[in-house]
Amino acid sequence: MRYVCGMSVCPDRYLRIIPRRLREFFGKFFASRIAAGTGCDFDADVLN
Repeated sequence: MRYVCGMSVCPDRYLRIIPRRLREFFGKFFASRIAAGTGCDFDADVLN
């Protein structure tokens, strides 16, 4: 299973001011802003 950020896949669904024809452009923009694809930076201790 793969999880993806909705803002990077379909930003016009969440921000209605984005035209559908610019979905790919804004998707790449938001993906770069959240550093998508660089790994998780969540800092937590996991208890077993």
